[in-house]
Amino acid sequence: MSGACHLRGYTVASEVLGIPVKTDPLVADGKASLVKAFQDATAAFDAAGICIFTSFAWGLSDVQPQVAAACGEEFTLDRLNEIGVEISIDDFGTGYSSLAYLTTLPISELKIDRSFVRDLGITPQSSAVVTAIIALARSLGLRVIAEGVENLRQMEVLHRLGCGVMQGFLFSRPIPPDDLERFRVECFDISHTAGESTQASCVVFEAHKMQSAQYRRYNIEGVTGGDDYAAMREALTRRCMRIVTGEYPAPDLLVIDGGKGQLEAAYEALESLGLANLVAIGLAKKEELIFSRDHAEPIAFSPNDPALLLLQQIRDEAHRFAVTFHRKARSMRDLRSELDAVPGIGPRRRRTLLTKFGSLAGVRRATREELVSAVGTKVADAVLAYFSRR
Repeated sequence: MSGACHLRGYTVASEVLGIPVKTDPLVADGKASLVKAFQDATAAFDAAGICIFTSFAWGLSDVQPQVAAACGEEFTLDRLNEIGVEISIDDFGTGYSSLAYLTTLPISELKIDRSFVRDLGITPQSSAVVTAIIALARSLGLRVIAEGVENLRQMEVLHRLGCGVMQGFLFSRPIPPDDLERFRVECFDISHTAGESTQASCVVFEAHKMQSAQYRRYNIEGVTGGDDYAAMREALTRRCMRIVTGEYPAPDLLVIDGGKGQLEAAYEALESLGLANLVAIGLAKKEELIFSRDHAEPIAFSPNDPALLLLQQIRDEAHRFAVTFHRKARSMRDLRSELDAVPGIGPRRRRTLLTKFGSLAGVRRATREELVSAVGTKVADAVLAYFSRR
């Protein structure tokens, strides 16, 4: 439990990604010890900032009395829910998961048991049961998650039935906490204006946060203006050459700002360098669909899904970084094109003016005295004369 609370740092747009905690080991000495375990584990943290999904695997008919007896009348499951602890019914539809709990306990989520997921797409009975569970959850305003997803057939049927949140070996084996903290995501974005001054950005998410010191920018040259696919290939090729040489670590996930075309361009770059084993996805704007090479159709997550929110945060940061770099490059280009027409200004004086005044607009606003201090009387007068005629 304490280890799960430690991972609370994965925050996205003021949302907290839930950390599943299986309660069976926590209740070995009695059901009431569960709440005490929550109290002990959250003592060092802001409880309001922790969202833990706990799955009950035993009868709940006397949970509230047991909780009150152990922790005081005021500390019920409702109180746990108020401070940020969310209750999930595990293996819903089997064992102890009575429908009565949905009306008597502060439930936030239903987990569809793997026994119903296993035969999805094979038997109509499994699809009927899963459809009913999803409809029940929606009518009660509950989240629903499918567990035990192990193949694309199951995932496709679940998406078709309206379940957008899943877990299982298809996505990942269980990850030790230390590996989760090292999980590395790199995201790429392309920015240009009508095909000119094309720039690419790479941002890094690792150890719970964006790693701004590891951001990189790439000037894209030698490609047709506006060809985002070619620009993406060049950016990925240049980045991944550094991975091959060991200068940069290989990411666990590559996120491409774009759809199927940008994703294919990224994989072409990876394959050319022998890195086709890296996992890449595309995240398209507007529809916010996720494209994967292993899935024929784009994947649509719920708008409030924590995984989608995290990917959006990373993608938006890549876009911000690319646009900022692109605007600066465009400003420098405009400054060069304007000042090239001024007699007496070459590369060195152009750099001096940019450094001192920041932009072409800054040069235009500068006084004669300021210009003289930067480039001398003759050139200052030439600059003033040039702009006075425009």
